[in-house]
Amino acid sequence: MIGLGWCFILCIVCSLLSISNIAHHAVASPASHQCRPDQKDALLEFRSEFQIQNLVYLPYFDFDDDAAFLVRNVTCYPKAKSWGNNNNDCCVWDGVTCHPNSGEVMALDLSFGCLHGRFHSNSSLFRLRNLQAVNLSFNNFSSSPIPSQFNELAGLTHLNLSYSSFSGQVPAELLQLTKLVSLDLSFNSLSTEKPFLSELAQNLTELKELDLSATSIFTTVPRSFLNLSSLRSLSLGMCGLFGEFPTDILRMPALRSVSLFGNSMRGYLPEFGEDNSLVKLHLSYTSFSGAIPSSVANLKHLNALRLGFCNFSGRIPSSIGNLSSLATLRLSSNKFSGEIPSSVGNLSYLTTVDLSRNDFSGQIPSSIGNLFYLTSLHLSSNEFSGEIPSSMGNLSHLSSLDLSRNIFSGEIPSSMANLSHLSSLDLSRNKFSGEIPSSIGNLSYLSSLDLSSNNFTGQIPSSIGNLSYLTALDLSWNNFSGGIPSSIANLNRLTKLAVSGNNLNSSIPLGIWNLTRLSLIDLSHNQLTGSFPPNTSSLSNLKQFNGAGNHFVGAFPSSLLAIPSLDEIDLSENKLSDFVDFGDLSPTSKLRVLSVGQNNFNGPIPTSISKLVNLNELDLSNWNTGGNTVDFSVFSQLKSLRQLLLSDLNTTTTLDLSLLSPLQSLTTLDLSRNHVSTTNTSSVSDFSQQLVYLHLSGCNVIEFPELVRTQQNLQIVDLSDNKIKGEMPDWLWRLPSLYYVNLSHNSFNNLQGSSSSQMFPGSDLVMVDLSSNALQGPLFIPSQSVAFLFGSGNNFSGGIPESVCALRSLRILDLSDNNFNGSVPMCLENLKGSLSVLNLRHNQLSGSIPEIFIGANTLRSLDLSHNRLEGKLPKSLESCSSLQVLNVESNRIKDTFPFWLKSLQELRVLVLRSNEFYGPIYSPRISLGFPELRIIDISHNHFNGSMPSDYFSNWAAMLSTVAREDSFGYMRMVYYSDSVVLMNKGLEMEFVRILKILTAIDFSGNRFRGRIPESVGLLKELHVLNFSSNEFTGHIPSSLSNLTELESLDFSQNMLSGRIPTELGDLSFLAYINFSCNRLVGPIPQGTQFQRQPNSSFEHNLGLCGAPLNQVCGNVKTPTSQTKEPDQEEEVISWIAVGIGMAPGLAFGWTVGYIVASYKHEWFTKILGRNSKR
Repeated sequence: MIGLGWCFILCIVCSLLSISNIAHHAVASPASHQCRPDQKDALLEFRSEFQIQNLVYLPYFDFDDDAAFLVRNVTCYPKAKSWGNNNNDCCVWDGVTCHPNSGEVMALDLSFGCLHGRFHSNSSLFRLRNLQAVNLSFNNFSSSPIPSQFNELAGLTHLNLSYSSFSGQVPAELLQLTKLVSLDLSFNSLSTEKPFLSELAQNLTELKELDLSATSIFTTVPRSFLNLSSLRSLSLGMCGLFGEFPTDILRMPALRSVSLFGNSMRGYLPEFGEDNSLVKLHLSYTSFSGAIPSSVANLKHLNALRLGFCNFSGRIPSSIGNLSSLATLRLSSNKFSGEIPSSVGNLSYLTTVDLSRNDFSGQIPSSIGNLFYLTSLHLSSNEFSGEIPSSMGNLSHLSSLDLSRNIFSGEIPSSMANLSHLSSLDLSRNKFSGEIPSSIGNLSYLSSLDLSSNNFTGQIPSSIGNLSYLTALDLSWNNFSGGIPSSIANLNRLTKLAVSGNNLNSSIPLGIWNLTRLSLIDLSHNQLTGSFPPNTSSLSNLKQFNGAGNHFVGAFPSSLLAIPSLDEIDLSENKLSDFVDFGDLSPTSKLRVLSVGQNNFNGPIPTSISKLVNLNELDLSNWNTGGNTVDFSVFSQLKSLRQLLLSDLNTTTTLDLSLLSPLQSLTTLDLSRNHVSTTNTSSVSDFSQQLVYLHLSGCNVIEFPELVRTQQNLQIVDLSDNKIKGEMPDWLWRLPSLYYVNLSHNSFNNLQGSSSSQMFPGSDLVMVDLSSNALQGPLFIPSQSVAFLFGSGNNFSGGIPESVCALRSLRILDLSDNNFNGSVPMCLENLKGSLSVLNLRHNQLSGSIPEIFIGANTLRSLDLSHNRLEGKLPKSLESCSSLQVLNVESNRIKDTFPFWLKSLQELRVLVLRSNEFYGPIYSPRISLGFPELRIIDISHNHFNGSMPSDYFSNWAAMLSTVAREDSFGYMRMVYYSDSVVLMNKGLEMEFVRILKILTAIDFSGNRFRGRIPESVGLLKELHVLNFSSNEFTGHIPSSLSNLTELESLDFSQNMLSGRIPTELGDLSFLAYINFSCNRLVGPIPQGTQFQRQPNSSFEHNLGLCGAPLNQVCGNVKTPTSQTKEPDQEEEVISWIAVGIGMAPGLAFGWTVGYIVASYKHEWFTKILGRNSKR
């Protein structure tokens, strides 16, 4: 809902003053007259009709663009209580104004008058027939209807019944008060008949002020409102109005204030003329749309423009800078775009600017620093970029600054320290970097500071401890290091402390435990160490404590359990080892969440955990019970549990699921890698029917759990890694909420009934994993909504069905390791808009690869290896701009080297191994550079020719040794990580998940000749280099000594001559070396890695000597390195120059992925045991 703000209160006050002035000027004269007795009696009777309560608080609804309505308490004053106490002249009574000659009551102002009770239709008020102004606002008339007898007060010009708890229908008789100038019925529980607005416009033609806010009108605004030529203020907020708003109303010359907030009506801003008098325009929470016209500059008197939460679009016109009176500009939650015009800096009276939740871009104009009176600036949730202008430090009155959820960068400017009145600063979710300036401690009035989700580095400045008014501090998800400064203990008003997701590595300062107002502490996902103090109960207001993902040791801080207000404890993923009993548990404990999984707890699970009767979530995963028994009945007493995580308990006890039947609210259950029995459940309906997530992976389950059948809310079921045999039940695919099914690594051999040949139309399945079973026959596709389909490692046969091509949301298709035959379906072209991974490896597919990849911009991994494919590599692959992995190993493809792949700027892995590719891999007309390539295997083909010295100088991803933040991640995406087989250290190894740091070049088994390119020495990231079984000649490049990351080097079976460079002995990671079958001479380098190699690594050369060979070297003095030939030296200079220009700052590859199951976290290699040659 929308806030009227304090401006609305000012309007009320002004309205009251207006009524008083009108009455005074209408009747004032030098001679005054006492009120008439009948008038006095009527007033006293009117007072007696209600209870008069002393100072009470009345609700006032404050609406603002940024939040739902707020209820403020407004104090009332019992004006009528003093009537007649010391003076019988009613004309001097509080709230009463009389005609000076006749003594008749002309105006009655009992606003905020503490009146309480029913307003009757025969009220004595209606005997005051000469009343011109009545103000009864802010009273409580107990849901009375408005009496139709108000029409008896025919002389009324001002009527205000707002905020007075009237209800029912607005009487049509009010429209007979044709002299009304001001009518305010707002914020009651009133409604009107459909023609009410039309009749009002027809009858009340003298109206200057109309406020029907929060009245249920539910109609359109009639064009006849244009007849109200004297109208100055129109307030129809939250009236249920709809349809098209007559835009010309906004151009009525006398109109100064329009408030239409909270209606669904449509409309747009017209072209404004120079005669427009608008001061306030409030259209928030409507369906107005279109652009702000440049003619807005004609609104010279405009003080407040509120257009939040509408459908406006386009740019802010630069002419807005002409609104010299503008103080409030609220345009939040629209579709505005473009940059903030610099002319905004001309609006010198602006106090409030809210442009949040739009599509603005560009930088903040430096002219913003001209807005001297600005107190609130909110620009969140846009696409602003660049740095904060230093001129913002000129905004010395600024109290609230919100730049969150943009793409700002750079450091916090030092000028920000000048914002001495700042109370709230939110820079979260941007790309700010650098250190927090210590001058932030000068912002002495700051109460809320949020710098979360940026790239800040360095230590948290101790000057933060100077912010004595701070109540909320959020520095989470940055790159802060060092410790939490002890000065934070000075912030004794702090209620929220969040520093999660950093690199903090100290213990928790003891002073934090004395910050008694803290309600939230989030220290999670750092490297914090140490143990907890024995007593933490002084944090008497604490509700949430999160220390997950750190290195805390010692005992679980059981004293936290003595805090009655505590709602959540998360200390999972630490090194805690001692879990004491729950002796300190508060008898009024409200603890709902206890997460202590993945620690070093061992021994029995405390049975006293059953005391936590209010628990909703319990995580004890990875509790090492030492193979002992577990009393699972303890958990059955926690009847409020909704989430129970008990995976990996290392117990011999078999859990009978029927023991958990009392947990009728259970939505998440994870018992993975325990022994679970599903066969003894007496009735499946006895088990919780609220299950949403069920994880029973690796539980030795031998039959499909029948309890799944009745789970209508089940979304995720994981039964992988069990011993379930036989048929998959067809009722599984009919569960209405199911979207994730993992049945991999079982022994299913068939699909029940007719399910194998049909889709289930009501199914919304997204992820289906049937891999590593014994399924036979045609491929089973349960739903057209499937986006991730895994069927690898089965015995599916026949052709790949065309029904796959109907899966228009398909992102990952992995059918590897089956018996599919036939060709790659042409219809896969239909999936080019969604498909990200296509893996058909290890089948019996034949024919050529079809040209189906034009426009396949989402494809990032294609693996067609180990089939019988032939023909040429489809050139349509060059349009796959996102392609990162291309593997066509072990087919019969006959083609030249695909130079056109150089257009694939994201390509990271290229495997053409064991095909019939031929010809050179170098062309002087083509500059071949792979900026992201990390693995290339073109071995065992028929490539030939030579390579120039600078051949590798553009292979950027292998050049740099600069540390990258994601170096040790895996190439993966959701549910999937790529795999590859490489010759490494003389053996074929399958890298089931590829580390991004892994780099490899394998050119072995071809017919390359000439010298090995010296530029190979630039590839400082290289781990595996294999040039074996070619016809290379010349010397071994001494530049190889630069490859400090090299682990495997194979130059065997070539015609290399000269000496092995002695510098190679310094390569400390070099674990495998093979120089056999060449023409090398001289001593073998004496480095440790060389001495550990077998004789076979150096045999069959002309004259190698020294260990590990038995041949002893003579007393021949050998140079430390080879002498380069003149032409070779000249070439070296040229490619080194290229390399120096390329190397610095090259970007690393990002995650490309394949996680078949959510619990497969380890990276491993599988040695297949094949020889070094296929």
